Amino acid sequence: ETLDFYDWKKLSEDIAKKFSVNKDDEKCTWNDVKVVEVRKENKYSLFYKTSYKDEHFKEVDTRKKSRKSAKELVLKEAYTEAPPISDNKKKDLLSLCSANLIPKAHH
Repeated sequence: ETLDFYDWKKLSEDIAKKFSVNKDDEKCTWNDVKVVEVRKENKYSLFYKTSYKDEHFKEVDTRKKSRKSAKELVLKEAYTEAPPISDNKKKDLLSLCSANLIPKAHH
């Protein structure tokens, strides 16, 4: 059954869009960020540097409005049907079940 599997990657991409542009309207590529700072006096902002040599931090407002509001963010199921497994994997799993190496409750 696949109902317990959710597409967290899609949700994180939707959320991350809110943080993709800094206060100077520059694109923020989080893979390039070297230093992140959180300041008590600016609890709704993240400050970052893309180089250790940068003197000043750039700021991203975490409250910035995006196209989707928090109410529109939906956690979707990862699969509409059970993903297939290879014949070899199925054979191996069945042999583990037959040898009672996998408890019967999980068959």
